[in-house]
Amino acid sequence: MSANSASSRVTASTPRCALIERRLRRYAPAVQARVRAVAARHTRLADLAVSFPSLLFALALPRPDIDPGPAIARVIDGRPLREVAAAARLPVDGLTPRCRPCRPTSYSAAGSSIIFRARPS
Repeated sequence: MSANSASSRVTASTPRCALIERRLRRYAPAVQARVRAVAARHTRLADLAVSFPSLLFALALPRPDIDPGPAIARVIDGRPLREVAAAARLPVDGLTPRCRPCRPTSYSAAGSSIIFRARPS
């Protein structure tokens, strides 16, 4: 591999890393450390911050009755997001992975849904 191809690879990934970092900063401060810990485990997990932020949140702060391990393994294996969401028991019917900018903050008291706080304009 030449020096030019190595440097172009680094610069090609730099904007992606910056985008992921910006998206990670959107999570509420109270949950950021846990979300970042999951995202740091694999690049495909980090990509969820861009492609499906609510799924990354659900993997970082799973409900008490859900083991996030199988869903995390599916992400790392490159399985379809709908399959990963089903493994995490995250409802996706009628939703698209990319939604309006939001800040996942916690699960509802019933533990059945994620509560989002709209991002300030």
